[in-house]
Amino acid sequence: MKRILSMIAVLFSTIIFAQTTVTGSVSDENNNPIPGANVVASATTGTVADFDGNFSLSVDQMPPFSITVSSVGFDSVTVNVTASNLNFNVQLTESQNLLDEIVVSASRIAERLFESPVTIEKFDYKDIAQSTGADFYSSLEGLKGVQINSGGLFLQQVNTRGFSTVYNNGFVQLVDGMNNEAPGLGFSAGNLLGIHELDIQSVELMPGAASALYGANATKGILFMNSKNPFDFQGVSATYKHGLTSQKAAGENAYYDFAFRAANKFSDKFAAKITVSYQEGEDWHAVDYRDINHLEGRYIDGTVEAQNPRDFPDYDGVNVYGDIGQRFDMTAAFRGAVIPQLVGAGLLSPAAAAQVNYIFANLSPNFFGNYQINASGYNEVDLIDNKASSFKTDIAFHYKPTEDSEIILNSKIGSGNTMLHASNRNQMKNFGLQQHKIEYKNRNLGLRFYHTAENSGNTHDVSALGAVMTIAQPGGLPAYFGNYIGSYFNALPGVVDPNPIVGLNTMIYYAQFGYTLNDIIGKGGDLGVHAAARKAADANMLVPGSAAWNTAYERAVNNGIDVFAGGAGILDTSQSNSFEADYNLQDLVEGVDIIVGASYRDYILRSNGTLFTDYDAPIEYTDMGLYAQAQKSVLGGAVKLTGSMR
Repeated sequence: MKRILSMIAVLFSTIIFAQTTVTGSVSDENNNPIPGANVVASATTGTVADFDGNFSLSVDQMPPFSITVSSVGFDSVTVNVTASNLNFNVQLTESQNLLDEIVVSASRIAERLFESPVTIEKFDYKDIAQSTGADFYSSLEGLKGVQINSGGLFLQQVNTRGFSTVYNNGFVQLVDGMNNEAPGLGFSAGNLLGIHELDIQSVELMPGAASALYGANATKGILFMNSKNPFDFQGVSATYKHGLTSQKAAGENAYYDFAFRAANKFSDKFAAKITVSYQEGEDWHAVDYRDINHLEGRYIDGTVEAQNPRDFPDYDGVNVYGDIGQRFDMTAAFRGAVIPQLVGAGLLSPAAAAQVNYIFANLSPNFFGNYQINASGYNEVDLIDNKASSFKTDIAFHYKPTEDSEIILNSKIGSGNTMLHASNRNQMKNFGLQQHKIEYKNRNLGLRFYHTAENSGNTHDVSALGAVMTIAQPGGLPAYFGNYIGSYFNALPGVVDPNPIVGLNTMIYYAQFGYTLNDIIGKGGDLGVHAAARKAADANMLVPGSAAWNTAYERAVNNGIDVFAGGAGILDTSQSNSFEADYNLQDLVEGVDIIVGASYRDYILRSNGTLFTDYDAPIEYTDMGLYAQAQKSVLGGAVKLTGSMR
């Protein structure tokens, strides 16, 4: 028994004796601390410098040994640890070779930027902090070959290959390994619901096809956004930005950006973080009221003087919605509506009315012509509030079972308001997207499962909303067109002659000989009459802000798209579940770096018929894939051969 106790005591004392603690600080050439600098003693033992650049590293080894200190953008330094020297003040110099930066996007393994088989553009948190854009998304446009498509103030999409819309099909955005594409609406949430720059560690942009490793949709490129690990970036930080957005139509409006981040390493095995951010601003006001079919200006045939496009009966404004139209045979309308009114007013006898009807039906059936008459509709600024905002929360728990493995539980929840400019203008109102992830990774194995849930909130189609509000007027469209045509014919005789009775008889006289209205007053001679008719018809439309307007508006945005039933809302609660696995065979195969992996994703599309034909039940479908990649260096490392398949 004494011998056993002696052995235990010897082992215990040996363990204590073998533990060496190294302390120190890390700074740059100007003696400024470098927070987040990596301090590594071996492949499995390391730490990071705190906010003040200080570090403390415990190593299960007796001196002498060496530690390596490094940080992105600086040359690494190796120092020797001896029994008499356990405290160091390490000074790093800025690196002159950015190609030594480490990236993982190109090959799914860590490699130097110089060795990457494809072009990689990388931003780290220091580059982001020095950028001049409103957020890091705006700064990405400064990268080679990058174009930013803005669907709204907080809905910017990165494009690297060819033309694209805000949906940008073929370009994948991964946030901490999760595809942040909205399952139903099909666009990447980007800076609306992504990572705030306060929590960004690095951004890697890979232009060009990457379908073999990242799926069939990655034909144009991938944007990797990696947040800060609480093991490496600890402490409390906050940021506040204030600015102005300026537009002639909207004036100057305040822009706010506030973010708070707290992270703590509770032990060598457990760390957690939370990031909360809020942004608010004024979206761009769409005030283009040119006629869609006459963008260069509207003229009367045969003239060169531009006219007010709204005076034409078929006016169809660019940023005007609800301008629903119908084609009318104005001569038939005169016979069917006006002649009976003339009889009722005692201006025509029944016998004379029959004769007039015969003249316009047989002798000049196209006397008044055919017109496309569009309702005036509503300007976009009457239908939306143009308020843009983004609220994001990111909570993560990190646990290290061993030195080289990590388990991550992560939830990203966001909601926002902005404009989505696609084939139609959609207002994203109280739009929400959340992603929940559990991930395990070690030196060779990576497993990731995440759930994505979308809630469209009060999102609505602005074009449909305009139509609903036009139809909601008393009497609907029949009342509008009835008022228009009635007002037109009431005023038209006065254009032919100052005395309306004489004007009416003049039109009847010329119609007997096959003449038309244009033969009497010339082309465009009735343009002022059309303008007056539109004004009279518009008097029946709902007034923005009125009680009747507010009632119809609330009903429209809260009910699914059905213009004639009074709905314009997009009711989408689609979801997706994703599982990914990859394994590096580096410990099993020598001489060749081989990675194999698999991906599985199932979609549950639930839009209640507002986006898809899912009127009765959700639409479900699945995509899956297997992939493999092999890399081998030849000619003494001068050439690296890479092959991949999916």
